[in-house]
Amino acid sequence: MGLEEIVDPLGPDAVKLEEALTLFEYEIGDGPHRVIALSDMYGAWKAGLGGSVWASGPALLGWLSQTVERRAMVEGRACLELGAGLGLTGIGLIKAFGARKVHLTDLPKQLPLLRRNVAANHESGDPLTPSVSALLWGTVPEVVGDETWDVLIGTDLTYDDEHVAPLAVTIDGLLSRRPLARGLFALPLRCEFEPRYCRGGTGEVLPDLMMLVDLLTERGWHCEQIGEVSSEEAGTAENAIAVWSVHAAGLPAG
Repeated sequence: MGLEEIVDPLGPDAVKLEEALTLFEYEIGDGPHRVIALSDMYGAWKAGLGGSVWASGPALLGWLSQTVERRAMVEGRACLELGAGLGLTGIGLIKAFGARKVHLTDLPKQLPLLRRNVAANHESGDPLTPSVSALLWGTVPEVVGDETWDVLIGTDLTYDDEHVAPLAVTIDGLLSRRPLARGLFALPLRCEFEPRYCRGGTGEVLPDLMMLVDLLTERGWHCEQIGEVSSEEAGTAENAIAVWSVHAAGLPAG
């Protein structure tokens, strides 16, 4: 991987960077609780795919809000998010669902915009402000956050077939360190990989997310779809979004 340009939001282009941001507001949960998303729609922050809100994040938050049992999956728990993007999901977990703490991770180039979004939602000194660090898929850092997390969160992570195997390595390594933790992932039911993903020699085309599910299953994790958000509910034109739990055998899905 070559060196990627990382913008300096306090540098000489600070004013232009701020002017390039587009503000969106999301109402989440029963409050309703407001989460601000500052999107890099024009690429000024060089955040790539992580510069916009993808439907799986709001979809997961909406799905969690529907029952007490779902809310309990994150309430009072520490959460670690992979591929956090603008931080909407993780920030929403704190604001609307009572997560005890949240640590957000993404590529180094994403961190300036991610930190800007965190600052837009939390006043300075707020003890519930999410922490942020870089995490490259395919690696398992010795320490991520403060290593007290209970739930590994991810939304819309299976967007490129080349990234799925490294993602599985990271999920496997992180969950192995926290055997009582679980993964909670919201992933679109789309079939866009080229070539299409097929299991074994059956020729049956499966949703892209099943590549990740199969890799984690091969590593001994119990993977279970526990919910689904329709494309209409998620506000997408094509794909429903599946909610998956990944955990050690013997643990309940919820």
